[in-house]
Order: sequence, then C-alpha cells, then structure tokens
Amino acid sequence: MFEVPLLLQSLGEAYQKAGYSEEGLHHLPIMPLSKVKLPQETISLQLFEPRYRLLFKLVKQASSRRFGLVMADQQQGTMESIGSLCELTHYISVPERRRILVVARVIGRFETRRIISDKPFITAMVHNIADEPPQTFQQAADISAAAMRLWQCMQQVKELAGKLYSHVGPIGDQVYSTEVRRWCPDRQCFAASQDHLPTGQADVFEVLSKAGLLGASETAHDRLTEYFTGQSVDEPTEAQRHERFSFAVARTLDMSDDQLQELLVMRSTAQRLAAMYDALVDGRGYLAARSTLKDMF
Repeated sequence: MFEVPLLLQSLGEAYQKAGYSEEGLHHLPIMPLSKVKLPQETISLQLFEPRYRLLFKLVKQASSRRFGLVMADQQQGTMESIGSLCELTHYISVPERRRILVVARVIGRFETRRIISDKPFITAMVHNIADEPPQTFQQAADISAAAMRLWQCMQQVKELAGKLYSHVGPIGDQVYSTEVRRWCPDRQCFAASQDHLPTGQADVFEVLSKAGLLGASETAHDRLTEYFTGQSVDEPTEAQRHERFSFAVARTLDMSDDQLQELLVMRSTAQRLAAMYDALVDGRGYLAARSTLKDMF
C-alpha cells in the first residue's frame, strides 16, 4: 500500500505530461474507490466533486483517455499499489445539475511506482501489468485444462441449481453473464454469446434516461461524447481469453473486496482459475447436499 502525501505540488502541469514515460513508466490520474473493479468490467460513475469533474475533463481531452481506479482506505490515508486501468467510453455533462456522468471499461491493471501529486487529485508514475504468458506448451495446456475444469464445475452447479429450482423452469447458459460466456473455453457457448454483446450508446442512454440523470432530453445527445475502446478491434490470444475468463467468473461470485483485490494482484492465470474453482467447489457441495435431501424427502 502507498501513503498518499498530504502536501504535494499542483497537478496542472504534471498531467499535461501524460505522454511522458520513464523506464517503462507513464503518468496516470488515479481515482480512489472503496470497491475493486476487475478487468473487462464496465463502470458507471456520477460525479459532483469539482476535482473529479476536472480529472475527467482532462482525461476526455487526452489522447489515451485512460485513468486508474484503486481500492483505498480514506480514513487510513492508504491505497493499494495494484489498481485497474480504465479507458473512458462515454462522457456526459449535465451542467444544470453540476455533475458529469462517465462510463468506462477496465482494460487492464497497473502497479503504482511513485505518487506524483495528490492535488487536486492523485497522479502517479505507474507501469502496466498482466498475467505472465505461458512459456512452454505444457504451461499453456495446464491453463487450458484449468479453464475447462472451472467451466465444467460451473455447469455442474447450474445443473444442481436447475434440479433444486425446477419450478422456475430450465436454467440455460444465459444464467451466466455475457462476459463469462464470451471468454469461456466452450466454443459453442462463446459463439452463441456473440448475439448478445452490448451495443454501447443505446444501452447507456436507456439506463441513464430511466434513472432521470440525463438532464434536458432535447440536448442530451449534444452533451454526450462516445468513444470506442482500443480493445474493441483487438483479437485476444488464447492466454488472454483464459485471463479474461478468470476475471469474468470472479465478478459473478459473492466475494469480498479484499478477496477481489487478491485476484487482481495475481499474475498467474492458472492460480486465479484454481482459486475460482475452489470457491465453486464449496457451492457445488452445498447444492449437492440440498439436492440429495430433496430426493430423500
């Protein structure tokens, strides 16, 4: 964890060096949160504070449109060194209510090496991190086997849940999130998920409009800026698919923020998949016991 300095220079000039890098490091504006956000997650924020409105105004103007989210303890004045690298996808200003609405996508992770400033918001020198790629065919095969074992366990949990709650109708793979189905090792399930990928602006507008957050409807479209993330045109490798699958499953389980932070810190896809499997095995055992009792009575 890092202690956030109380008195440091103003950020203004520092953030203008957003393209500057040093020994593989780069400047990144950081927003502390009490929650952990995992890769491939979509984040919606409603911001009132002037410092964060300024932060996202600068992010919006930057070429990369990237910022960091880090789990922090505001009372202790500390934050985790490993955080979530995000890319802005939607920026909506609501001047009559002195707020902005932003939507972003977590596209990776970073490690903080040095705090540059905390006024008016935190900026740091960071470097991007990812899971260590497999170095041998055997390592790649082990990761693929771990992903398939996790997926099969999820199918068993689904079948047990369907048996216990048969009165609600059949339970299909749709019970899992689009991201889980998109990155799972089952190619048929992956192909089916392509018909249900989010469409972007329409979904954002629908949600924000229903929540009454868009302000004057006649000017809403003029106040929206939408971007495509850099990952939208990238074809992930098999190792990246397994990494994304591990994080997608983690988001579906009932885990504490401390547990999610541990998963965020891990640099081994196989280790993270194993942790997800262990968590699911407990749930599978519980459902199996209930199913047995149901059959007995």
